[in-house]
Amino acid sequence: MAAGVGDIVRFALRWFVDGSDEIINVHTLRLLAGTALGDDEAVMEAIVDIMANTLYDEVDQLMPNNVTGFDASGINLTELEVMPPVAQTIDGLEATSESLARQLTALICLNGNQPRRQGRSYLPIFCEQSVADTGAWSSGTLSGLNAYAALLLAPMNNADLTIERVICHPDGTAPFLPTAALVITSPRTQRRRTEGFGS
Repeated sequence: MAAGVGDIVRFALRWFVDGSDEIINVHTLRLLAGTALGDDEAVMEAIVDIMANTLYDEVDQLMPNNVTGFDASGINLTELEVMPPVAQTIDGLEATSESLARQLTALICLNGNQPRRQGRSYLPIFCEQSVADTGAWSSGTLSGLNAYAALLLAPMNNADLTIERVICHPDGTAPFLPTAALVITSPRTQRRRTEGFGS
């Protein structure tokens, strides 16, 4: 059955660094409204468009230009169906700095009104100049991360679809909205994560 209103979709964006090393960011989303509903490929393309022109627009200038968008995949957890993969071209734009080590990334923690349940949003790698001499993110980087984090707390949309970020169980049940997004002020390590898992 095609995706419809209220469905929970685990959505994964994939990048390559220097054409080989993979980076995968996973978002758990609830579909709210839009003309794309009923057509899974249109839903996936609309989500990519929202991510490119809303969410990742706040941080793509912090990503080095050797980070190249490749594709997006998803699972409709409500319908237990795999969504069709689509291309994505959210590329890094920073051309004057080397990238940080591959295992370092920015982390946003999403808190809600339920104890001991937290969502996390890991981002692609950033460039070296995004880190201050103290080892924490620079003020310009924190500005972009705070703008990214604020967008996770409200519905996002384009002409074809409206979505919202949710926190839920791995099977998509008991979803709830994050009420606060905490930007971790220094790089974090994202280890042992596999495509299709995470929040």
